[in-house]
Amino acid sequence: MTTFKDWSISFVAAALLVFSLQTSADERLQFQLTPASIEPGQRTTLRVTLRLDPYTGSEPEGLEIHDSLLTEGKDWAILSSKRILEKNQAEWIYELSAYRSGPHRIPPIEVSIRGASFSTETVELNVSTSRPEKDLQIRPGFGVLELPVYWGPRIALVLGVLLASLLTFWLARYLVRRFKARPKPLPVVVSPAVPAEDPRLWLQRQLQEYRTKLQNEKLDPLVIDEFVSILKRYFAKAQLQNARALTTRELTFVAGSSPALKKAIPLFERCDGYRFHPTQPDPRALAHECLHSAEKEILACI
Repeated sequence: MTTFKDWSISFVAAALLVFSLQTSADERLQFQLTPASIEPGQRTTLRVTLRLDPYTGSEPEGLEIHDSLLTEGKDWAILSSKRILEKNQAEWIYELSAYRSGPHRIPPIEVSIRGASFSTETVELNVSTSRPEKDLQIRPGFGVLELPVYWGPRIALVLGVLLASLLTFWLARYLVRRFKARPKPLPVVVSPAVPAEDPRLWLQRQLQEYRTKLQNEKLDPLVIDEFVSILKRYFAKAQLQNARALTTRELTFVAGSSPALKKAIPLFERCDGYRFHPTQPDPRALAHECLHSAEKEILACI
C-alpha cells in the first residue's frame, strides 16, 4: 500500500529531475540583451549562445534556429544578424533598434540540435527618451546604422544593364554591317594586246641568233637539234600547229601544199642522219650548210 511518505518521496524526485534538466538546458543555452534600455533609434545587441558537444564535419548535425517571431516583429527592426560557429559553441548575434517608445517584449528563440530543443525566455526591451515632446534640437546620433542590404534588386539591376549593353552592342554591329558603304570595285585595267610577231620575221631573227652561236669557239653538241627545233617552231606558227610533234616522215605526208615545207624536208633528213648516225665529229659544217639553205631556199618561198 502506497503511503503518504512514498508519494512525497516520488514528488520530490520528480521535482529534482525537472530542475536538473532545466538547469542543464540553462547551462547549454544562454542569451543576453545588451543594453536592455535604449532611446529611439539606438542600437542594442541580442546574443544567443549554445554550448555544443564535440562533433565532426563543418558543422553539427541537425543544428537549427527558429527565430521567425523575432525577425517578423513589428515594433523593432533587425539591422543585421550573423552566426559564429566554433568547436565548442554556436552563437547568433542580432542587432536591433526600435523607434516607438515603451516596453517591447522580445519573443523567445528556439534552438534544436540532434532531437533536443532549447528555448530562450521572453526579454523586455525598454525604449524611452529623456527629451521633452517639443524639444527639436539636433544632437549627435548614436553612430551609423547599418541598413540591411537587399541583393535581389541590385543583382537584377546589374543583369538588366549587362543585357541592355549586350543588345545595344549587337544592334550597333548589325546596323554598321547593314548600312556600311560597300567598296567600289576597282577598275579592271586591260593591257593592250601585244600584236603577234610575223612568222617570217621571227624566223629571220632566230636564224640570225643561230648564226651568232655558230661563231663561238665552243659549240653546243645539240646545235643540230636546235636548228630542227627552229624550223618546226616556225611551221607551227605559220602553217601547221602540231609540226613540233611530227617526225620527218609525217611532215613529208603533209608537205604537199606548202612549198617552204617541201624545201625543209631535205634539211630535216640530213639533220636526222647526223642525229641518229653521226659521221663527223664537228657538226659546225653541217650547221652552216643547213643555215645557208634555210636562208636561201625557205625564206625565199615565204
